Amino acid sequence: MKYIVPVIFSVFLFSCNKDSDTNSAAAASSGKGGSLARFAIAGNYLYLADDISLKTFNIADPQNTVIVNTTPLRFGVETIYPYKDKLFIGSTDGMYIYSIAN
Repeated sequence: MKYIVPVIFSVFLFSCNKDSDTNSAAAASSGKGGSLARFAIAGNYLYLADDISLKTFNIADPQNTVIVNTTPLRFGVETIYPYKDKLFIGSTDGMYIYSIAN
């Protein structure tokens, strides 16, 4: 029994690895969206989803953030996740995919 615990701990410790997804916009940025996140950072932009809209802020100059766009959304937005040049926006009635290429 005294050998089993260290072996299990060692297997657990060495099986963990760092996420190496370099193709995602979130991995290349300073912040990540995730489960139940209502904001995401991709490049020099912060995307903020409230119940009725998606607001885009330019954060290239942190001392002078500027709102550059507001896009109407349906009610019930729950989460937002950036991936490459897309935003995946989850709501109570489905998932919406928005391009952030422009």
